[in-house]
Amino acid sequence: MSKPRQDTILVERLTSFAKKYGDPRRTELAQIDLTPKEKIVEAIEPEDVVVVLTKAGHIKRVPVKSFKIQKRNGKGTKNKDDSIVDIIKTNTIDTLVMFSSLGKMYRVVVDDVPATTNAAVGTAVNSIVKLAAGEEIMAITSHYRKSVATSVVFVTANGMIKKSSIDEYAKGGRNLSGIIALKLKDDDKVVEITFLKDEELILVSQNGYSIRVKTSDIGNVGRVAMGVKGMKLGEGDIVVSAVPIHKSTDNLAIFTKNGYGKKVALTEFVPQGRNGKGIICSKEAVAGAEMVCDDDNILIIGSISNIAISAKEIPSTSRIALGNTILKNNIIMSIVKI
Repeated sequence: MSKPRQDTILVERLTSFAKKYGDPRRTELAQIDLTPKEKIVEAIEPEDVVVVLTKAGHIKRVPVKSFKIQKRNGKGTKNKDDSIVDIIKTNTIDTLVMFSSLGKMYRVVVDDVPATTNAAVGTAVNSIVKLAAGEEIMAITSHYRKSVATSVVFVTANGMIKKSSIDEYAKGGRNLSGIIALKLKDDDKVVEITFLKDEELILVSQNGYSIRVKTSDIGNVGRVAMGVKGMKLGEGDIVVSAVPIHKSTDNLAIFTKNGYGKKVALTEFVPQGRNGKGIICSKEAVAGAEMVCDDDNILIIGSISNIAISAKEIPSTSRIALGNTILKNNIIMSIVKI
């Protein structure tokens, strides 16, 4: 049989097999036409981490798995950090967003923050991004790689809420020189930066007031705008937490400075129009709040020691109840869901 005839028979048989047994491709060709940002992320090993920012200008990332979950009211582990400015849970493949005292926003891949142990000091922030003389990073958050958010929302200590299109901030990869992100009054500071798709927010004040507002009722403004009043505060009071509601079955966990904690059902927080005083949620000074379900773990940073506990350890109470001791012999400084 001639060579051309053999080739013809082979092609016919392969075509017949393909028609009989073939099916569409089941694997994704993920390496085709990757953008520079995607190429960076593809080279990173995904890992859940906690990123810590301190008052001295140090930043570090610590693997979540390094935190041992304990019972509430335990001794915890000794706190070796200087005063913590902000702390978040994120992943090495996500984008770390940093907001500065000059109203600028910086973006880096979380993996760019050097990994270390919880006991280590960390790295100077100005070795990662280009800060001006006297400029400090005041708040951090994370933009998740597969987020469906459409807006970036800023909440300040004086109760201001600013909502802008995410396209104003989140396009591109690293931004080491920063962009103007928000105009602040001299006596104000950013408490929370979060990425949302019109979810509701609960703002909680240091003096124990809370207000639940609809971000869908707040219009988008440009990057240099100041925003609108979200909460009317009493004299000397400030907003300490602003938490989005993603699931109606979650509870609001509230922690007081003197070491108490509790979980409150969301049904006790009725939505209100913005710029209201809100309703009482604690009779003690509030250190912070988080939205939790029973599967979550909470890292609590104290003045002397830290403790990581399951959300199941936090007692469910009414809005005005005190709660139970979570971290004894400490002043609670900050909390984060891990």
